[in-house]
Amino acid sequence: MQNTTHDNTCLNCGSATSGKFCSNCGQKTHIPHENFWHMLVHFVSDYFHYDGKFWTTLKLLMFYPGKLSTMYLQGKRASYLKPVQLYIFISAVFFIVFYKIVHLKVVKDGDRINATFTTGRVETGTLSDTAFSKQLAAMRAAREKFKNNRRKIDSALSALPGLSARRFLVLTVKKFINYGQKKNLHTGGDIVESILATLFHSIPKLFFVLMPVLALLLKLFFRRKEYVYVDHAVMSLHLHSFLFVSFMIGYLISFASWDQGILDWIFFAVIPVIYFFTAFHHFYKTRWFTTILKGIFIIPLYLLIILVSSIVNLILLIWLG
Repeated sequence: MQNTTHDNTCLNCGSATSGKFCSNCGQKTHIPHENFWHMLVHFVSDYFHYDGKFWTTLKLLMFYPGKLSTMYLQGKRASYLKPVQLYIFISAVFFIVFYKIVHLKVVKDGDRINATFTTGRVETGTLSDTAFSKQLAAMRAAREKFKNNRRKIDSALSALPGLSARRFLVLTVKKFINYGQKKNLHTGGDIVESILATLFHSIPKLFFVLMPVLALLLKLFFRRKEYVYVDHAVMSLHLHSFLFVSFMIGYLISFASWDQGILDWIFFAVIPVIYFFTAFHHFYKTRWFTTILKGIFIIPLYLLIILVSSIVNLILLIWLG
């Protein structure tokens, strides 16, 4: 392995150097020509360095609400993942888990459509000639029903005024049917399943877009002169990162033998609410009464914003297909 230097000049930024590292960019002044073995050693050491920082950060995030944000603002950052880096990593794991492992299944029960989660896709066995014929006939009947519904909708639209809530509703139904035809889906349940699955997989993106909104709510309710908007954004990133971990734990445990309804409430509502209040109390250093009073307004308001955003996302998904 041979070292390369260049007249006490940093090879990265061109600044004058004296010592082992450049005082401007931090790169080593002696750059080795590494063989494959040294590259492998550096890769392994860098991986476990990241791995160690991740578990240290995750431990602080999960068990000490608000402390990770506080330490970040205090400048203690070298030992932990950056807030954006942490969020991207956890949301990526969340997406992989629920895209590859957990699948949405919509089952029609009479007039009701029930959406449930399963750890595997429904497997279909080999169909007999009779069963295949029945299934093919059912698909053709569903297609004809779709065509008839489209004709009825077109007829109804011609009788409705240009701008009205009823016309918008009828147009949405038409877009819903068009969405099914584009996706080659033949029943209402299949279309609902496709739409809900798409919405579910867009949760990380939705949260990422709404994080600045939560930061704004925190800034409005917790007015502290020493905190600028970016400080509240750091808190928002950590809160959303915790939500993803809580959601993952809740879903993965709920697939065991315990009652799923109880676990859903615990990991989707109880634990996050308790965590949020505790994080507010520690990060903003407010009294518990003040923290709870402000949290009672912040959390429902943010949930309302999520609900409205999800409805808008749903309408856009149906209309734009």
